[in-house]
Amino acid sequence: MRQVQATRNSEKRSARRSGLTLFEVLLVMVIIVVMAALAVPMLQRSFETQKVVSAADRVRAECGKARVSAMRSGEVYAFYYAENSNFFAVAPFKDAASYVALTSTNDEANRFSDFDFEKNLLPRGCRFVGANVVQDTRAQMIASEDASGQVNGMTPILFYPNGESQSAEIFVMAEETGEVMKIKIRGLTGSTSVTACEDQ
Repeated sequence: MRQVQATRNSEKRSARRSGLTLFEVLLVMVIIVVMAALAVPMLQRSFETQKVVSAADRVRAECGKARVSAMRSGEVYAFYYAENSNFFAVAPFKDAASYVALTSTNDEANRFSDFDFEKNLLPRGCRFVGANVVQDTRAQMIASEDASGQVNGMTPILFYPNGESQSAEIFVMAEETGEVMKIKIRGLTGSTSVTACEDQ
């Protein structure tokens, strides 16, 4: 009899404890909020890092496109970038004035079938913050023929028909975090590489 009574008392106690108290629910909610507050900044930083890496990869791909275009056409091509903006273009150096359009409408650019204004922008929140471009003899001769290498405020990096290019380093920055990526162009081969950069 006592054993049956003890079992019933035990069942009553466990039945009363089956739910959560308000304190326990609030404690779980506080823990979730704290974890989210810690995780969100890390996710944002990771997203910004991915954006600037994507921007640097796009610049690298466009430089490769300029190199291949120069070799196929036998003409000097240029990768143009506008410092402190997210705009760039790849164009034959001799046609650059017509090809590179920095206007709000791209009517002039529509003359060129392969020009897509949207594709000539770095991802939102990324911009060019500078470059170190070596002025080799060929670049100086071409610039003297053309009077000025710049087109609409954009600076060119030249790619030659033999596969070579100007040696250069281009810096791209994520505005949110200040993280900088460096795109290095080797003059002798025209090849490019991307690395993270602490100091510009």
